[in-house]
Amino acid sequence: MRKVENSEEYRKYVQSLNKEELIALDLYLRKVSLGEIKEDMSGYPSLDKPWLKYYGEREIKSSLPKQNIYEYLIVNNYNRLDNIAIDFAFAKISYKKLFQKIDEVANSLTAMGVKEGDVIASCLPNVPEAIYLIYAAAKIGAVIDLIDALSSKELLAKYCESSKPKLIFTLDVMSESSIANLKEASYDKVVTISPIQSVPVLNLSKKTSKNVPFSDEIIDWNTFIKSGKNTVSKWASYKKDMPFAILHTGGTTGVPKGALLSHDNMNSLAYQFINSPLEMEAKEKVLNLMPPFASYGLGNGVHVHLSAGMELILIPSYDPSKIDEQILKFKPNRIACAPAHYEYIKNSPKLKNADLSFLHHPIEGGDSLNIKTEEAVNELFLSNGCKDKIAKGYGLTESCSGVCVCVNNEVNKLQSVGIPLFKNTISVFDLNDYNKELPYDTYGEIAVLSDNNMLGYYGMEEETNNTLRKHDDGTIWLHTSDLGRVDKDGNIFISGRMRRMIIQFSGLKSNPFEVEDKLIKHPLVKNAIVVGVNDPDHEQGELPVAYVLVDTKDLDKQEQLRDELHKICEESVTYYSVPIDYVFVDSYPRTPIGKIDFKKMSKDYNESINSRNIIRQRQLKF
Repeated sequence: MRKVENSEEYRKYVQSLNKEELIALDLYLRKVSLGEIKEDMSGYPSLDKPWLKYYGEREIKSSLPKQNIYEYLIVNNYNRLDNIAIDFAFAKISYKKLFQKIDEVANSLTAMGVKEGDVIASCLPNVPEAIYLIYAAAKIGAVIDLIDALSSKELLAKYCESSKPKLIFTLDVMSESSIANLKEASYDKVVTISPIQSVPVLNLSKKTSKNVPFSDEIIDWNTFIKSGKNTVSKWASYKKDMPFAILHTGGTTGVPKGALLSHDNMNSLAYQFINSPLEMEAKEKVLNLMPPFASYGLGNGVHVHLSAGMELILIPSYDPSKIDEQILKFKPNRIACAPAHYEYIKNSPKLKNADLSFLHHPIEGGDSLNIKTEEAVNELFLSNGCKDKIAKGYGLTESCSGVCVCVNNEVNKLQSVGIPLFKNTISVFDLNDYNKELPYDTYGEIAVLSDNNMLGYYGMEEETNNTLRKHDDGTIWLHTSDLGRVDKDGNIFISGRMRRMIIQFSGLKSNPFEVEDKLIKHPLVKNAIVVGVNDPDHEQGELPVAYVLVDTKDLDKQEQLRDELHKICEESVTYYSVPIDYVFVDSYPRTPIGKIDFKKMSKDYNESINSRNIIRQRQLKF
């Protein structure tokens, strides 16, 4: 019997339990949630874990793998060697061939002097060499710094100044920044890869060779591979918290932080997805759209699906507008998309009456999904043969991309991002006291307790301690800076980023989510984003501006819409959160990995603020 009269004492008691006792407690909580044992809930998500009722006893009793991710990949697929692992252009690569290629790359890394604990950098999109490199680094115990292939020379230099890689890998057509930094950066060599390196049936054209100035320091992929012909790499044995990858958070200005992920993080993610009710089966085809330098692409795109024995269809260029064509061409069983992809799916005439029965559990992550898009795409999928709604998920770069997901239609509540995976705990905490857990359906800061959580920010101890916080009961939670709530069934609802809160000159804080929720209810509004802009009357502080997404044909109704929307806000929104302006657009700016670029919207408005017709906020009169 649980004792929860004093929740703080109970938390400390839970932390004193050994592994077997914790599993027994989770099994007990599962029975309470199912109603098999009559006991009142404590009222706190982390103590009740109501989501456990959606998982079986086998999952709860199981242990997470303690393996190098290369070993985990091989162990899971040792009896699937003839199955296709990668489908890229005209090349189909079996699991046997995949393992051979990984070993070749590991041998070459070793021949180039890369040792366990050393760092290499990869600036590669979705090409097979990127995957070989990821697992080859894992095999020998090296750390791979995964960098956006389109990073500027200056940003790339800052990344490499921090991680100090020995080698850097890049596409030849995108090699200018890497080569330009060669004399100043820490790395000794640049290895360039042709985009069609893995497609031997095609001839290498002058365009793809890009006239790279090859030298002893700048070599091509074939030269790199040949260097390891007489070398046999050493397999690095597993160690707890063994570092594996540096992934950069999605900042749009400045230098994003580098989250250091471990082999344990990667395998925790893969194991929980594979053993969840998402019904992942070997040989299924997966349309892999997200780049490997994004956490969503590396974790959910690559490691989860390859560990499950699936066939990855690699799409090297990130172009959401082609998602309908790709679905119809490849007929994938699974897709893992960002909201931008679902916007195009919703509006695609090609998919309107298409047979989509081959598709199931379509995943969505990377950013919040507009409620109207969610409803429209669900209707499209269900009416065209797909049995599942969009399986929305949630995670961060710092949590290896995924900590909760809508594992089936039963838990797929509108605007929910699902329930925690079965080895994870998620709750909300007071914004002013991170030790104070909040009850069900109370908004606060989302925090995650999971083996998915990063080791820390690479070389940034203070930032690490601000995010990975040790609570009074001894647990270390990842504080996400996301606002949300947990309902009594364990469903997670995210309302937005704490850092999007708009702090005015007066010190009052405008909540963008309160305004967006009202604006999107207007029938002509497809989406609404509220950002902070400069206060024209003060040197500090910001004021809210609404960027309203409408159809192109409705852009000529701006004056009427502006009046209607402002009236809605005046009548239903906290007075100081009412926008000072409404900007009507037919698309939003996005970051290179498809997230809405809030900072660019603020910047663009600030540059035109003097020509805008600002609506003065009314003052509260007592």
